[in-house]
Amino acid sequence: MYKQKKTSRLEKSRRPIYWLKRKILLITTALMLGMSNSINNEDKSVFEKNNELNSKIKND
Repeated sequence: MYKQKKTSRLEKSRRPIYWLKRKILLITTALMLGMSNSINNEDKSVFEKNNELNSKIKND
């Protein structure tokens, strides 16, 4: 009744490679975003402390 798609053996074996490649790219992207977010938060806290110290010095 339904026609089945005929796929070659090579095409079937390449699918897990593409799946694995996508998962690795997704994981590395998530790690890079997480690292950049933490670096950004750290930079903000350093600059806030620096501004607080400068304002205390000016007030004294």
